[in-house]
Amino acid sequence: MASITSPDFPGEHLIACFNPLLATERHRKREALLERTEQDAPQLAQRYQAGKIDRDELNRHLGTLHPREMAKHFVREFEEYSEARRCERKTESIGAEHHLASLYVVRTILDQARLGDAEVVRAY
Repeated sequence: MASITSPDFPGEHLIACFNPLLATERHRKREALLERTEQDAPQLAQRYQAGKIDRDELNRHLGTLHPREMAKHFVREFEEYSEARRCERKTESIGAEHHLASLYVVRTILDQARLGDAEVVRAY
C-alpha cells in the first residue's frame, strides 16, 4: 500500500494497493483468454486457405477476437499466397500487464489523521 498526494488534487490523496488474490484471479483469466485467442487465429487462417471463407469474412472473424482485448499481446502474420502464418505471444506486454493488473487505487478526501490509509482501504 502506498499513499500518494499531488498538487493536481488538493485536499485529496490516493492509496495504491496490491491484492494478491486479485492478481491470481486476473492471471488465470488472462491466461485462458490468451490460450483461446492463440487457438482461434490459426484456425481462421486455415479456413481461409482452404477456401471456406473469403478475405472479408476472415477480417470480420479476426475482428471478433478484439473484444477479448488479447490481440494486442500477439504478433500475427499471415501471408495470403505463401500460406505462411505465425501467431506468437508478446511476452513483454503480457508481463507488463500482469504486474499492473493486481493494483488498484482508492481516492479519498478524508484527512489521513482522521482515518488512516489502512482504514480507508478496509472501508472501501
